[in-house]
Amino acid sequence: MIADLRGKTALVTGAGSGIGEAVARCFVEQGAVVVATDVNVDGVEQLAEELGRDAVKVVQLDVTDATQCAQVASEVAASHGHLDLLVCSAGVVLADDRELARDTPADWDQCFAVNVRGVVNSCEAVMPTMKSQGQGSIVTIGSISAHGARATLGAYPASKAAALRYTKGLALDLSPTIRVNAVCPGAVWSGMQSRILAETRRVVHALDPSVPLEEPSTDDETAFFASYQAITPLGRPQRPVDVAKAVAFLASDDASEITGQCLHVDGGAIIRD
Repeated sequence: MIADLRGKTALVTGAGSGIGEAVARCFVEQGAVVVATDVNVDGVEQLAEELGRDAVKVVQLDVTDATQCAQVASEVAASHGHLDLLVCSAGVVLADDRELARDTPADWDQCFAVNVRGVVNSCEAVMPTMKSQGQGSIVTIGSISAHGARATLGAYPASKAAALRYTKGLALDLSPTIRVNAVCPGAVWSGMQSRILAETRRVVHALDPSVPLEEPSTDDETAFFASYQAITPLGRPQRPVDVAKAVAFLASDDASEITGQCLHVDGGAIIRD
């Protein structure tokens, strides 16, 4: 086993696709009961059908709504008797081609509402239960972009940097009862990355209708992997399951002496900065 999560109840936000879905799958494989949440429950409904509704509980949740977060956390604790793990995977990222469409005020508001306030809301929601039961583990999903910068993509890395700083501060605030860590992926091919490509094409097409509007395809995934192969020390970008395994370790009792840390799952890309 990657990490023994038997007997644990986990709340995973953004579990409908990408990293959040991979985390939910990994946690179930390691024995946890997962309360899988997303603002759009289609993905988590499919996950529950596949893995079993005893292992995966589906809840619709908008992490930007603090009241809703608190209500969900309270209901999970009441129905399961305990709430051991929280993974903050809900996130939003903007189109990756920003030379033609720089981040707008609305982009900044959206990124910080989901990527920062959403993490804060989720963490604050589980704190009362974890404190009262005397234990808990929180893992936030960061990004390698929190440690770097791009000329035209400001809102997303800024939001991830803010969430990472919050994670580290929270680890101090909640010690020794609750451990708080982050996993920072590098370039991950996921549903979110596919949406980035689709949005990029829409932006370009809107500015120049002569450019065909195409949806992402398997060729895009191949090109994505090829483009990162040369610049990643371990030779490839990451898959959601790579991140999920690291999250499972940090969430588990095997990491009982680890808190306030950021574990990079990026194929070594961070060492090039």
